[in-house]
This record gives sequence, structure tokens and C-alpha cells, in this order.
Amino acid sequence: GAATDEDTGYMVIPDSSGAVTYFKEEHPRYSRQFQEFAYGPDEVRFYSTRDYFIAYNQARRQVFGPYFGLVNGSQAFLGLVTEGEFDVKINAAPSGYIVDFYRAGAEFQIRKEFMAFLARTRQVSTVEARRIATDRAVRWYLLLDEDADYVGMANTYRDYLKERYNVVGRLGLKDDVAPIHIRLTNAVIKDGLILDELITMTTFEQAKSIVEDLQAAGIQNMDVTLAGWTQRGVDGIVPRHWPPERSLGGAKALAEFAEWAGERDVDVFLEDNFLDANQTNGGFSTRTDVVRTAAKTPVHSGRRFLISPIVAYDKFGRQTIPKMAELGVAGLDLKKLGELLIYDRNDTARAERYDTAAAWLNIAAMAKKTMGRVMVQGGNAFFLAVADKVTNAPIDESTHVFVDHSIPFYQIVAHGLVPVYGYPSNLRNDPRKEFLRMVEYGMLPIFELTYEDSALLRDTAYAMLFSSQFETWVETVKEEFEAVNVGMGRLQRLAITSHGQIANNVFETVYEDGTRVIVNYNDGEYVTDDELTVPALDYLIVEGGEML
Repeated sequence: GAATDEDTGYMVIPDSSGAVTYFKEEHPRYSRQFQEFAYGPDEVRFYSTRDYFIAYNQARRQVFGPYFGLVNGSQAFLGLVTEGEFDVKINAAPSGYIVDFYRAGAEFQIRKEFMAFLARTRQVSTVEARRIATDRAVRWYLLLDEDADYVGMANTYRDYLKERYNVVGRLGLKDDVAPIHIRLTNAVIKDGLILDELITMTTFEQAKSIVEDLQAAGIQNMDVTLAGWTQRGVDGIVPRHWPPERSLGGAKALAEFAEWAGERDVDVFLEDNFLDANQTNGGFSTRTDVVRTAAKTPVHSGRRFLISPIVAYDKFGRQTIPKMAELGVAGLDLKKLGELLIYDRNDTARAERYDTAAAWLNIAAMAKKTMGRVMVQGGNAFFLAVADKVTNAPIDESTHVFVDHSIPFYQIVAHGLVPVYGYPSNLRNDPRKEFLRMVEYGMLPIFELTYEDSALLRDTAYAMLFSSQFETWVETVKEEFEAVNVGMGRLQRLAITSHGQIANNVFETVYEDGTRVIVNYNDGEYVTDDELTVPALDYLIVEGGEML
């Protein structure tokens, strides 16, 4: 399966949404290869007392599934790890790394490696005595001719997931209009020198006003997530998940909002965090309820800990999800769980990574059963078994030096199965080009809005929400809704059958009914071979025939 510099083709690696490295005769010597755990890093630790935790270089991106592939002329292979996928590294080496061959494969982890303490300040690298008890298998798909490209690989993976997890279309379309998603941030805590201050951004009554204004603007298919609806706002009382914040209106006002929204055909989701825990809030034991490394040390930073996945399901999920359901909301929005995967060496709740995946899926399944719907933040592929939509899906460019460009591999896999959203449109770095990438990848828009001015969030842990006041964004929400959710909504039902670069900074996505979406990232217009003009920094939809 390896390829040489003289061959014609490319290597496909699971970096972010997907990436390719073309075979080329001239290249440097490389000091490292692509080597990442499927579904996120093996060990999680805190980056700081306030920031999101990481266990790897921040330049690296999410690995949403255990796949790899290589195209060589009119032949290709896709490798899928079908057993033991929760403890596997995907390796992909360019020519120039040790030897001049392009090659990719799976490296299974049999035992955890970790740093053991010999003394308070001395550590030594060692390996656990106990093996990870799981079957291990790689399934190889051999692809030929028109299927021998990354789109053929992605659709093969798509068929596998449909069969394995019984994934069926959960698209939420209304008369071919796809749902836009609106996150409403309710409240955030601002740390004080003596007393903390609750910053109220959107009360439940004000949430009605936002929904009314958006519907009056013509946005007739939307779902809403409430973030920071619990006591002390966003993540304010974790690991507890109840009650709703009184200054926002309390449980009564939240239930009234959910009922009011339901009458207007708007589904309301509650965001919740079943991963983080703050010792100040109580409700858990730092001895028996928190995640521990293989060295038996708790994963924490100051008073901030991670809750054991099994404890999160048994102790918190079972207790609070039924209470949320009683509010009459449509579903649960799971924060962070789709972005990483952890193991736990807690003696009372030991979990391998496959145990963690099972526990988190149980939380999602419970929410789906009692509330009706569930959505997940992050693109880990095993959540497609239950998710009604995916937000914060991988879309960032690969940062590996030997990668030529990113591809919408994840989006091709998920398209036509569940709606996929990236990060909020009002938080883009380059608004126009990132909008065009959403169009190219077949994704849907999401906005994170507030009733009050986002300047109030300065000096809080939620300062990343730098522009959110809904009055400022109504016109932009309307424009993106009409362009994408209405103008391209029917395409959400269809699989992507072709994608590629047809000219410098010009990409074409083709759907199974023949519809073509041509995106031009250049500062000048582009004329296609069939004499269609795509304006600068714009796109063109060429309608297809009947669905195949």
C-alpha cells in the first residue's frame, strides 16, 4: 500500500475535517509524521485554571474517526479500524520521513504509558501491567476507478457508519428549509476579589423577544440552545446541573419559554456539561468521583476537576436529565463530549476509553429517550449513532507542514444523515471566506447571541463571545438563513458524490442529484469550462437533475 515519489496520487489523513498530502518528487526531509489518537488525545490535563484543557500542542486538530487512506493512480484503499478503535493511533508518514515512501496505518495501544512518581519531584516513564482488554481489527476497503478518491473513501465510511450504528436521516427539514441554530447565552459568572458577580446576558423572557424578532425577519425554521441557564450561569455549578438560575426567571419561566417556543415550532435545547467539576460547588468527592491518570493522580487545576465518565452517567445524568425533561424542552446539547475521549484510573469507577464512550453515549441516549432529541458539540463519529445534530464540527485547516490542503472528509461522511454546523458565524476571523467554506463543505450556519451587549463579558471566562448582541446580527442571520438554509436546504438530504479543486482557489462540490456548488475564493471572477461565471469571493449553484 505504500507509494513512491514517482507515483501519482495522495495520502488521506484524519486531521480536522480531513487532509491530503500529494506525492511529489521534490520534498524536504521531515522530522515527524502524523501520529494521533482517534477521537482525541489519550491523556487530558488542564492548560490553566481558567482555560479549556488540552494534552497536546494546540496547533493540532481533532481526529474524528479511526481512518486513513491512500490513492495511487486509479486504485485506492481505505483503512477503517473497526475493533479497538478507541485505543488506536493513526499513523501517516510522508516521503522524506525516515524513508522515501508515503505510507499510513494503525498503531494499537495495548497498555497505557505514563509517568510514575519515584519521589515528589522525580518521575520515570513506565507502562501499566494491565492490558486494555478489547478485540482489535482493521478493515481494508479496496477502491477502483471513479471510487478511487477521498470522496469514495468518505462515502464508504458513511455506508459503514449507517450499517454499524443504524444511522438514518435526522435532518429537521421543513419544506426543504434546513434549521438554523441559535445559541442564546443566558448568564456568566465574573470572578470578583471578594464576591463573584453574575452577569445576566439573556433572561428567559428576553429569549422570547429574540425568537420573535428572528421569526419576524423571516427565519421560520430554527432551533435554540440555552447556554448558562443553570444557577451561576455557564458551568457555574458543575458538576451539579440543577436548578435554573433564579435571576433569569427560574424553572417556571424556563418551562414557560419552552412551551411558548414549542407553540411556534421552535425546539429548545439545554446545554449541559457532564465533564467539568468545581470543588467550590460541592456535590462530588475528589477521592471517588474524579478522573485519575494511570499514576493515580487526579486530573485537576486548583479546584477544577474532571468527573469520572461512569459517575457522570450514574450519579448526575440519571438524576438530573429527568428534571430537565419536566421543563418541556426538546432536547439536551452536550458540551465538549464530542471533542475528546478520556480514560480513568479511578479505583471505584475505572474506565477505558471505550467505557467512557459508552457512558457518554448512555447520557445522550437517556436524553433522547426522555426529552426527544440530543445534539453534541464536536465531531467524534461514534456520536452519529444518536445525535440529531452536530455543532462545532471539525473545519479548521490542518497545520501539519507536509499537508497540501484540507478536505471536507467529515462533512461528506455526515452529509444527508445529520445536520452539521461549525462554530458561530458571529465569531469568525474572516467572515466572507469562512462563510464560503461553510457553503463549500455543505454545512449550516449557527449563531451565538445575547440580549445584552457582549462588552459585559469582558474580564470573564466567556470573553471569547466578543460580538453577540442580537440587534447587531439580525440582518446577518437573515442573510445566511436565506442563502444557505433556504437556498441550499434541499441538498441536506443528499450525499456528496464529488469534491475537488477545479482551479486555483476554486472548489466544486457535486451532490447525488447532479447539483454543483462552485466556490470562488479569489479576488477576481472565475469562468468555468462551460462558461459559467462565478463572481469574486462568491459561489454559484448549478441545479442538477432528478435524484439518483
